[in-house]
Amino acid sequence: MKKLFKAIGFAFRHRVNFIKTFYVNFHYFPFFTAIRFPVILIGKVYLGSCKTGKIIFKEKPFSGMLIVGLVNRPHPDVGYTTFVINGTLEISGKILICNGSSIVVYKGGVLSIGNNSMFNVRNKVWCINKISIGSNLSTSWECQIFDSNFHYIVDSNGNTKRHYGTVTIGDSCWLGNRCTINKGAQLPNYTIVAAGSFVNKDFEQFNEGCTIAGTPAKLISIGNRRIMNRQKEKELNDIFSNPEISSYHVGIDPSLSHWE
Repeated sequence: MKKLFKAIGFAFRHRVNFIKTFYVNFHYFPFFTAIRFPVILIGKVYLGSCKTGKIIFKEKPFSGMLIVGLVNRPHPDVGYTTFVINGTLEISGKILICNGSSIVVYKGGVLSIGNNSMFNVRNKVWCINKISIGSNLSTSWECQIFDSNFHYIVDSNGNTKRHYGTVTIGDSCWLGNRCTINKGAQLPNYTIVAAGSFVNKDFEQFNEGCTIAGTPAKLISIGNRRIMNRQKEKELNDIFSNPEISSYHVGIDPSLSHWE
């Protein structure tokens, strides 16, 4: 009974779009999966035709495993959220997609997302070929992840090249606001991408914990990890409210890089 009341409270508090939530679950999944409502749609969501797509759960599905259109309170009204799956979306755990974002998987494309990943307001993830995202991803607003340039360019000899490739993002990465991750990008675990950066290269040679920045992005430092744990951030805010403290030892527990 507690779970029922909790679910009802969530539905009305977050303005769940009941019609499209029903449609998506019973369109993509067999009956006994659909009645769990693993996908929850909130607010205004554009779905497209959804004729050829499929959503695959790598773990046992549960209610609210994928939430699309979650309102980020500092950005309450940013228009439609786009969720168009004409290719394959693979989910390996709980995923949050905030309002105003655009998740598009074209026919033939494969988008894989790891557990406990969160896409902030007005993010864009457009997959034509293959995008692989690890667990514990956290992004700021208006980030873009594309595996294609979307257009063909002809050279002086009349030749053109394939406009799509692949993108690989490791575990516990942080994408700063308005950065673009493009085809060819490979980010190791714990990568920090500075705001406004354009990434289209392989950084896996630097192992985990690299910080990259610029257009195009270049290596800035190695060994840093973004603290994403909200409780720890609150504790640190209290600690650094003391003007006499400029540095504090927090350790390197992996849970510090989990956004929950």
